[in-house]
Amino acid sequence: MQGAPLYLPADRIATRGSAEALENVFWSESAPDSIAAWYRWMLDRQGWQIVGDARMPDGSVTIHAERDGPPFWVIIRPHPTGSGTEFSVIGALRDSAAPEP
Repeated sequence: MQGAPLYLPADRIATRGSAEALENVFWSESAPDSIAAWYRWMLDRQGWQIVGDARMPDGSVTIHAERDGPPFWVIIRPHPTGSGTEFSVIGALRDSAAPEP
């Protein structure tokens, strides 16, 4: 996820990965809409193209962005306890066998 922005302040609460992607899960005291607005602003500012931005019925927001290299997703959801926001930053990992773009 090189070059992907990270909303702060936030605490990392989990990391998961596979051969295709890496996910870091964070918690923040900020409201979900504030985090989503920050990601829209920062991704645009850093030259990412937002190719997907969807709000789900449960209040979660998924943002999909691309630029040179692997794609990037942010999934923002109200924390299950009702306190703060949990968000996942997910980056596709570059296939080491694939040619550089």
